[in-house]
Amino acid sequence: KCKSINDFQRDVIRESVMRILKESSAGLTTSGFENLEKDQPYLYISNHRDIILDTCLLNVKLFDHDLIRTASAIGDNLVQRPFVNALSKLTRNFIVKRGVGPRETLLSSKKLSEYIKTLLQEENRSVWIAQRQGRTKDGNDITEQGV
Repeated sequence: KCKSINDFQRDVIRESVMRILKESSAGLTTSGFENLEKDQPYLYISNHRDIILDTCLLNVKLFDHDLIRTASAIGDNLVQRPFVNALSKLTRNFIVKRGVGPRETLLSSKKLSEYIKTLLQEENRSVWIAQRQGRTKDGNDITEQGV
């Protein structure tokens, strides 16, 4: 029944996340979304524990507040399987190259920065990026000093 990425995010992803929350958690609370402008794209930078679930949770709350949902950065190491790769595209993820040399990292970072700028300024799409590579594994969510 889904005819667009928005339909898929609303009817499949959102409903799946809501069911997961209902069956496996005491709930999800948020604050501050009322301070954001509805038609304004934002760059969200945060720590993460599960890059797919974290961005899905954020997008559910953005949807609930009628805010622009995100395109999200995901490492190429996480989208090796065809199903995960397809799912990442349906949830508007974009690929960050990992494990390449310094020169390729620089070129890739420039290209990625230009793409993020295009999403924000030309496509009016919010963007989510992790503040550093890798997730917290010990529950100690320390922000990278440079951020």
